[in-house]
Amino acid sequence: MSVAQTIGSMLSGVAAYFLDFVNYTGGSEIMQLGHCGIGVCGAMADKPGKCGGPCDTIAVHPVIRQAGGNIGATVIGQFAYGPKTGICLMQKRDGSFAILSFEGENTPDTAKGMKYSGADIRVKNYKEVNRIVLEHGFPHHLALGVGYLNADIALMCKFLGVEHFGL
Repeated sequence: MSVAQTIGSMLSGVAAYFLDFVNYTGGSEIMQLGHCGIGVCGAMADKPGKCGGPCDTIAVHPVIRQAGGNIGATVIGQFAYGPKTGICLMQKRDGSFAILSFEGENTPDTAKGMKYSGADIRVKNYKEVNRIVLEHGFPHHLALGVGYLNADIALMCKFLGVEHFGL
């Protein structure tokens, strides 16, 4: 995961987000990507909230995590709006690597209001993303880079000899 985040961060010049595929089953062009506990106020969409910065809210995550108790706090809301690129790295059975990357955009209109730190992004090839994840066994964790990064990722993969599924 840290390698995918580093790729997104280095190509965009902005820290990439650590997220899960929450809803990517090909049922909607808006793919929900989110995680609990990973949000940072300074990276959230510009909507003033209880944290005193640009985030929706801070909450204690209700899931029992360690030693029978809850842990938190968590920033809840959408990451800054705009173009994004999902970057998912996996090691294949033969030891080689493959990268899935897909571009989309999150806006106030795409936000689904889920209680997580995330980016609900509109993806043109959403059905193809789902097919590739399932067919090739990509993991549920991914990095979300800021901006449209597919062309740069394709060039990097070609240079390194890494299989690339770019959408």
